[in-house]
Amino acid sequence: MDLNESVQKEIICYLKTTGKWQIEEDVIQCCQNGGIYINKNDIESVLKNCVESRYIETDGKNNYRIGIVLGSRPPQFRPGEMFRLSKLYSGKTVETVEIPEEYENPDVPHLARKFQGKRGTCTAFSGSFVTELLRYHILKRYPTDDQISGVKRDVMTKEGAICDDYSSMKEFVVSMECIYQLGRARANPEIPDDEEGGYIQACAEALKSGGGFNGTLWETANTAGFIYKQPLAEQAG
Repeated sequence: MDLNESVQKEIICYLKTTGKWQIEEDVIQCCQNGGIYINKNDIESVLKNCVESRYIETDGKNNYRIGIVLGSRPPQFRPGEMFRLSKLYSGKTVETVEIPEEYENPDVPHLARKFQGKRGTCTAFSGSFVTELLRYHILKRYPTDDQISGVKRDVMTKEGAICDDYSSMKEFVVSMECIYQLGRARANPEIPDDEEGGYIQACAEALKSGGGFNGTLWETANTAGFIYKQPLAEQAG
């Protein structure tokens, strides 16, 4: 080990041990106490090299402390040794893709219109739409225009509930009430009975485990006057 390396090692160990700013005279004194005798010009040269290597830091006023990087100095790359990106992309054509300002899922026109009314069932309605879109995308089975237009609004059931009649689309409509009730049953924290609403995650988990329920077998009320908290036994059977 040459003199400069010995001095550098001594300086780094000293500054690392103290962990504070040290004046240049104290650094020189540290080297001399370690049995290394070096003049001021040489110590300044070693200090400069240590700063450039980021082993130590300086405040520009001949004060020094341990640097951020304590490992070995990273290798220096020369232009002739560096990998050129032009080699990677040579001969390849990059296609420009334009993102449209607007986009509509092509299966949206196959959805039946649904009316939430004044109930806090938005998560259930959203879950129903998403499930139906996924089924259209996977199964490639769609309702006819007559089936879509055959949906009837605000029909009173024999139990006194005001619901939309989806009989014309019974093969396609997923029950919103099913998602709403099963989602609320999974809600954490629990939702009080006197409050409406649900959690997106709970509704998604209900759909994942149950897959949804036919909209004509578990009807969705448009008002809170009468609500089907479960499918009617005679319908479900």
